[in-house]
Amino acid sequence: MLIASFLGFQNDTIKIDNTIKEITFLLKSDLELSEVVVYERRSGQYISSINPIYTQHITSEGLEKLPCCNLAESFENNASVDVAFTDAVSGAKQITMLGLAGVYTQLLIENMPSTGGLATNYGLAFVPGPWMESIQISKGTASVLNGYESTTGQINVELKKPKESEKFYFNTFANDEGRVETNINTKIKINPNLATMFLLHASTLQTIKDMNQDSFLDIPLTTQLNFVNRWEFEIAKMIEGKIGVKILDEKREGGQVEYIKNKENIGNKLYGIDIKTRRYEFFSKIGFLIPNTKMSIGTIFGANIHNQNSLYGKNIYNAHENNIYANIIFQAIIVNTNHKINAGTSYMLNDFYEELNNNSYLKKELVPGIFAQYTYNYLEKFNLILGYRLDFNSKYGTFATPRLHTKYNITKKTTIRASAGKGYRTANILAENIAIMGIFHKFKKVVLTFSKK
Repeated sequence: MLIASFLGFQNDTIKIDNTIKEITFLLKSDLELSEVVVYERRSGQYISSINPIYTQHITSEGLEKLPCCNLAESFENNASVDVAFTDAVSGAKQITMLGLAGVYTQLLIENMPSTGGLATNYGLAFVPGPWMESIQISKGTASVLNGYESTTGQINVELKKPKESEKFYFNTFANDEGRVETNINTKIKINPNLATMFLLHASTLQTIKDMNQDSFLDIPLTTQLNFVNRWEFEIAKMIEGKIGVKILDEKREGGQVEYIKNKENIGNKLYGIDIKTRRYEFFSKIGFLIPNTKMSIGTIFGANIHNQNSLYGKNIYNAHENNIYANIIFQAIIVNTNHKINAGTSYMLNDFYEELNNNSYLKKELVPGIFAQYTYNYLEKFNLILGYRLDFNSKYGTFATPRLHTKYNITKKTTIRASAGKGYRTANILAENIAIMGIFHKFKKVVLTFSKK
């Protein structure tokens, strides 16, 4: 018996005897199964079992389960972060973590400070939901690489990337309260090493609602235009970078219903608020791989200009902020991947000019700093992060920030974590207490005092 076989065909068997001088095989196509595709969806939320720092991840799947129009509405199903109104008249929202106000939590956009300073009260509404790729939430003091500010925790938001997101995305939304919102995301791949992305958000709410008949608007009237253009590039597989710009324009109106309807004619007889915000941002993240070594250098740079003109009853509050942030991080692997060290330097400039009625206030802080961090891994069971940074504040002097994080996997499903460290922040008295202006009819004089303590 002579058997012939070939991949993709049925075997053919011929009986051979002495009379056969020529053999011909006829192979028929074999039966093939239809294509089988295996899908797996990531969990909407999960806690990283690798990171020594307790970090909760909200994935894109998790964001899709929430009716979130912006970052402030993305924590409704999250037990770690609470969001509440700090000022019902203007609609300002603030997060709470570990029992403390959100100013003690460091908010980052792709590892860059973005929603602090004058954006403290309304910054959570400056990040539309369809722009977000994921959110990482860590409790307690975070890594020293990102600064000295995280005390109760750190929240980092990752936006959609040009090389990874959908080619075109369109979303529109409207509800019975009169809110209308439109989002457009589009990416353009110029070549394998260069891509760009445009993110556009427009929303408005112009319906006057007073369901409890107290003569005040239940929801402030808002109009927001938000735009981002970002680029990703790669050069010779040695340099990777992301750069981009953001532009935001927002207007808020609230207070008594009659003030909104006739504010041009009533003057200041009724209570009302008017807040106009305009913000410009530039950011860049560039990484360099040092050839023939286990070392790399990463640079982060961000700058923003924030203008706010506002009226709270008879209180006029106008403010301007210039902010610059720079961070250079050197990373090296020592002997093997079990030992890693990060070191670098950072610089931050906060320049405030505020006017409250007839009083003006200046605040300027220059904060250069240096830092180092050692990471140790043992058989994927034990992890240790030991960090230390030293910063010099032009107003408050030099201060040190030590931090320690450890993790031990008892079993595959049982993990013990511990962390300890310090965190610092400087207060922006007026910007962080906007709600008080809605209580007092008219500030005659405000005296601000600052101390190192």
